[in-house]
Amino acid sequence: MKRSLTLFAALLGFLVMTQAPAQAHNTEDWYWSTTTPTHDNSRDSRSNYRGATQKTKIYWERNSVAVRSSVSDDKPDGYCAIAQIRYEIYDDGVGWSGHWHYRAPVVDCSTDGRSAVSKYAYGKPGMRHLSARACLGSADGVISTCESTWH
Repeated sequence: MKRSLTLFAALLGFLVMTQAPAQAHNTEDWYWSTTTPTHDNSRDSRSNYRGATQKTKIYWERNSVAVRSSVSDDKPDGYCAIAQIRYEIYDDGVGWSGHWHYRAPVVDCSTDGRSAVSKYAYGKPGMRHLSARACLGSADGVISTCESTWH
């Protein structure tokens, strides 16, 4: 019996250590605007995953960032297309968080050939390492599956 409990405890510890990171935090890291960013730098992230096409424009100047995403559901498979972003935030007084924050700024379920487009999202805290990818999920933005590569 003691050996079974030890084995169970070891297995439980392994499962806890290998779980995927949390999809979001109870922080509101963004504010939304229709104003075009004026940051010095920008790049495009584009990808397609099983009929979900995402395009995300990432703007930055030092650790100030803004993004605008569009996504198109190109396949009538029962899933919606979702653009997902990830980033690391700067916590004043502590430094860089050391973990990813995730958001899904836009969802499209229409399969009508037109993309759904988000407003511009401006990061509230300092941010770095922002990237995007295409996902599939539900109309309320709950993600079921994503491409493995971040862009």
